[in-house]
Amino acid sequence: MTITKRTSATTAVVASFKEKAMSYRLRVGVLITACALFSQAYAQVACSSFDGQVVQPVRANVLWKRLASIPNVKGEYETTAAYEARVANALGDLAGQVIVDVPIDSKFMVYDADANRLDVQSYAFSNGTTKYSGVFGYGTPFDGKIKYGMSDNKDVVYPSEEVRLGSYIGVTALGAKMRVAKIRRTTKAIFEREAQWNEGLFANPKAVMSFDNITPATARQMKATAKGAIIYSPKAPYFAKGKFPWGEPTLEGPMDIDETIEVAIGAIQCALLLDGTGKVYAATATATVRTGRPRMIEAQQELLGLSGYAGRIAAAVRPNITFPEADGIQGNPAVELEALLAPDGTITSSRIAKSSGNDAWDTAALRGLQRTARLPRDVDGKVPSTLTLSLRPKR
Repeated sequence: MTITKRTSATTAVVASFKEKAMSYRLRVGVLITACALFSQAYAQVACSSFDGQVVQPVRANVLWKRLASIPNVKGEYETTAAYEARVANALGDLAGQVIVDVPIDSKFMVYDADANRLDVQSYAFSNGTTKYSGVFGYGTPFDGKIKYGMSDNKDVVYPSEEVRLGSYIGVTALGAKMRVAKIRRTTKAIFEREAQWNEGLFANPKAVMSFDNITPATARQMKATAKGAIIYSPKAPYFAKGKFPWGEPTLEGPMDIDETIEVAIGAIQCALLLDGTGKVYAATATATVRTGRPRMIEAQQELLGLSGYAGRIAAAVRPNITFPEADGIQGNPAVELEALLAPDGTITSSRIAKSSGNDAWDTAALRGLQRTARLPRDVDGKVPSTLTLSLRPKR
């Protein structure tokens, strides 16, 4: 029996197109955005060279321990040369490519009995998300240095590990008692960068790898014994960790969760599907070249005729934002919101593109935009297809 394998990288057709769109960024002034979607390119040759090889991935717990020993902040009284020497010594043989194990979720290995084909979906390698604000955001050493998305990132998130530490009796503000489970949770992730909206880890998330001429018996065996691995190249600052901001226990969710996010940082290059012995069934490349984010180009709003339009958008959104805590915030941090608009101005979807570092303000601003539902047209009776708003809690 011949098994033919295909990966998303080898079957992808690289397309190139540009879409012109206007986007406005608001507070007092206005920035106009020229938005272009650029063609994507995928690293193919390096990953496919692993096909048929036997590899021994390093265990994630072992790798994370090594990474945590690498200095990621230069001391105040330390020279750059001394700091770099300290980093190089700790990095050791981790410089270059690292193959690390990752759990495979076999329910995302889908067999088509009519076609004798087994498709491996992207969720087989990573089916989780995490929040990086406590790792890279406000109050951390990496605030403003590492860009991350609130929901869209090029990353691999491992299933969380939990330890139940016991329970205690809690009391709500209204005096109701509840038994609260105290949980210590650890979530690991490999983080490369902020992603474009809807940009996935792979070119074709529904069929990262496809195997043809597969019998039902072979498909069952592959699903039962398959292992996964990720190839990535560590890059500075190599490792960071922080806390996930869980709220207080409630009657609906009586859990006191202390979650730590442990993040390996680097360029994610390949995903490997292995058999039980470590032999590579197939290897596929991840999307290695970032698609173009809108470029913010400062312009004089009077020349563009945007002053009145900007004011009308602000007037439409601001009344829908409820945030009485504004005066208690240190500074005046800006949150960037991104929205997709229909031709009539209806907001079809929206998200937080860049956090202000204050979760409460981020949430209030996004809810205000979502409550607005529809935005006004410009002087020509048109609306941009993509809108980026930069909003601050204090006017």
